[in-house]
Amino acid sequence: MKGNLVTNYTFNAATGAITFAQFPSIDLERVLLITNVTDNIIIYNFANSSLGGTVATNVLTLDYNTTSMDNGDDLQIHYVAPEDNVIIDDTGGTYTYFGFAAPTSATSAARWKIKRLTQATNVFQLADGNDQYDNVWDNRASLSYS
Repeated sequence: MKGNLVTNYTFNAATGAITFAQFPSIDLERVLLITNVTDNIIIYNFANSSLGGTVATNVLTLDYNTTSMDNGDDLQIHYVAPEDNVIIDDTGGTYTYFGFAAPTSATSAARWKIKRLTQATNVFQLADGNDQYDNVWDNRASLSYS
């Protein structure tokens, strides 16, 4: 498993809650490491029981006391994304589309990371130019890619 950097999140320092905005839900077992880069402090480590937390839907509440931190602090979050739902659409022409989402995501929900392969050049591009889980699979052909 490879840890992805989560860049779409909100941090509530007063409560120690981190909302993973790019995912509809998260699994605690998939959170590897969270560092407050602003303060240079590890605040979550899967291998250290004193640096744990609890999860409710897409919110991780840390065991670490973050009340002296700021909501705007830069966090580096390593998370193994649950790309269990994969759809491949080979259009038989110019493009092949690859969609990744949590297993229960509807194709009409804005919960997909979509990659497009240009067959002539073997070049992959991402919908909206990013790897966020915020696109609708049903709209894949009309999205912008870079």
